[in-house]
Amino acid sequence: MNRNSIRRATTCCLTAAVVLTSSSFVSHAAVNAGAGSLISANQSEVQIDDTQKNEKDKSSTAGVSGAIAKSLGEKPADADDQKKEAPKSEYDDIAIAQVDNYVNVRSSASEDGEVLGKLYNNSACTVLGTEGDWYKIHSGDVEGYIKAEFLVLGDAALAQSVGRRVADVKTESLNVRSDASTEAELLGQVPEGEELTVVEEKDGWVKVAIEEGDGWVSGEFVDCSTHYVVAESKKKQQEELLLSSLPVHQVHQVLPVPQVLLSQQVLQAVPQTLVEAMLRQVVVMDRQLQIMHVSLLVIHMFGVVQA
Repeated sequence: MNRNSIRRATTCCLTAAVVLTSSSFVSHAAVNAGAGSLISANQSEVQIDDTQKNEKDKSSTAGVSGAIAKSLGEKPADADDQKKEAPKSEYDDIAIAQVDNYVNVRSSASEDGEVLGKLYNNSACTVLGTEGDWYKIHSGDVEGYIKAEFLVLGDAALAQSVGRRVADVKTESLNVRSDASTEAELLGQVPEGEELTVVEEKDGWVKVAIEEGDGWVSGEFVDCSTHYVVAESKKKQQEELLLSSLPVHQVHQVLPVPQVLLSQQVLQAVPQTLVEAMLRQVVVMDRQLQIMHVSLLVIHMFGVVQA
């Protein structure tokens, strides 16, 4: 074999080796490229999935947070309607004394407080506030403190049972009818300013007592309220004590008793003990009503003695 043949054979081998090596590189490159694409694609999908998951998590968190926020702060549209308080009753602040005889009204929320007056059993007061286990109250012309255990607060039935319900006429002439209807028979008429005793209240009508009997008036034309026995102040108690200790002829110096009660004719015609007993009534009733009542009694008795 000559040198030329050897050279050609070597060249062919080298060429074949180069071609094979290039193909291998290309194949590996293609494979690597495909694997890289797959990896990239998978990574993208993972990223997309992670992003979607994060968005879902955020959405879920936002939903939970929103629900919590809604439950804590935001109110449903009808929440205000649901939470509307019932109309306040006129008896909510009224307290009735439930004691054997009376309970002291004191100047402070303490048993060491000065006694300002007395609230007798079944008498009423308005509760202004609380201080510990004491109520701050107002009753008549007395304002002070009473221990809560001696009062029943906000009991409408009890308040109605011990109070006197009245209707003040606020129209020039009020029609009183036999039934709760404008078509009912007319029983009578009552002038403005009259105070009527209330028997019953229903559906905007008030049943009242008049001379002709019980009848109905429209609640539109009357103001209803409840009158109670109220506290007796220390000052009034002292006045009563003073009056009870005075001789009959000195009573007029501290109380405007009609002169007819103190005239010599009355004092001579009626036993003094009886006059004294009647004058003592002045200290336990309303003064104006009391004076009229005692005056009529004495005049009636004087007439009987004279006869």
